[in-house]
Amino acid sequence: MWPVAPDTPVTTIGSPHVNVGLYVEGILKNPGLTLPAKYVLGESDTITTGHLVKLLAEVSKKPIEYLQVTEADYERLWPMWGLEVAVQMKAWEVAKERSWSKAGVKAVTKEDLKIEGLVGLREVLEGADMSIVL
Repeated sequence: MWPVAPDTPVTTIGSPHVNVGLYVEGILKNPGLTLPAKYVLGESDTITTGHLVKLLAEVSKKPIEYLQVTEADYERLWPMWGLEVAVQMKAWEVAKERSWSKAGVKAVTKEDLKIEGLVGLREVLEGADMSIVL
């Protein structure tokens, strides 16, 4: 259940245990790209919520369908953080590929930093115990 349309982009770091260190290393090795005060988009994957549901179905080998719900329903589903997450996801739904940009500023990317070896979302999900979630 998602409070947004299935074409809403979601950016993920993948495995924080591996990827944060790779980004720190890339940033430190490339001060000409990252200083002074540059934005770095730390991501392994950007996929849509619809694709994320398909990926979960593939990895878990369970039938999963996309169901769009209202923000109020999402808040009832996740009482402590539902509204906060729904509002953020609504912003991504509206902004789409501009979600992680700022007018006049180009974020430094994994390609710019020539980062290799990132552990993506699929690998993280494949290594997760899906019985806990599904």
